[in-house]
Amino acid sequence: MSHEKSITITPKAVLTSAGRWFALVLIFAVGLTTPVLLAFNWNHKLFFIPLELATKFLIVFPAVRANCLWFGPVVTRFCTREKAVWLTFDDGPYPEDTLQLLALLKIHNAHATFFVIGRQVQRYPELARAILRDGHTLANHTQTHPVLFFWSFFKTRLTREIDQCNKALREATGEQPRWFRAPAGMANMFLHFLMCDRKIKLIGWSARGFDGLFQNTEAMANRICNSIQPGAIILLHEGRRDREGRPINLILTEMILTRLTAKGYVFIVPDESEMLPV
Repeated sequence: MSHEKSITITPKAVLTSAGRWFALVLIFAVGLTTPVLLAFNWNHKLFFIPLELATKFLIVFPAVRANCLWFGPVVTRFCTREKAVWLTFDDGPYPEDTLQLLALLKIHNAHATFFVIGRQVQRYPELARAILRDGHTLANHTQTHPVLFFWSFFKTRLTREIDQCNKALREATGEQPRWFRAPAGMANMFLHFLMCDRKIKLIGWSARGFDGLFQNTEAMANRICNSIQPGAIILLHEGRRDREGRPINLILTEMILTRLTAKGYVFIVPDESEMLPV
């Protein structure tokens, strides 16, 4: 398949120097504003309280906003001249879903990447191997998927989550993952620095149906298919059920595969040189 010439991504050296200096200034500002307020006995609160809130915002907002580029690059598209998209699945593998997803992908001659949770790989290593046997790729989605607090972790906890998942994948498949997706796409400055040091690409998305929150597969399929453009990264999940126990992810995946195939799209895993932070 023909693709456009690679477009340069934010250099890692920039993240290492400018990005880390920016982070250090923010941390210094956050640490300084509260003591200054106390020293002035809150006498200049009209100035310092907005400053206090602003410094906290600059730390928290980019950490909780999915795919935010403030602290470093996040791949949200890839470069292509073809009608091609990248299908990705989070939170697996699941014995109730993974094999059926693989069967669906085979019917549509589609390739995908599974961003897996380490403890799930440890429970079902044969499913991780089945994903690779069918020509798909595996990537890191943390060891335990601590979605509520992942954005607030410091380097030690982040390292443990990533390294343990990498270890689980190596033990199950013999392969080292090259890509990582943060739970809910929330990545703080320490995660970006860790990605830079490990030379791991942080992968986001450009199209999703919120299948982790909602159950209306028709509405979710419409949301994804109506917004698709060549080079899109589609985010889906495993292990979801509606109130009647039907597999939301399987139904939604089949709808997306059928509709986009009818529009002439193909499902590929792009080369790293084609991945773009947008």
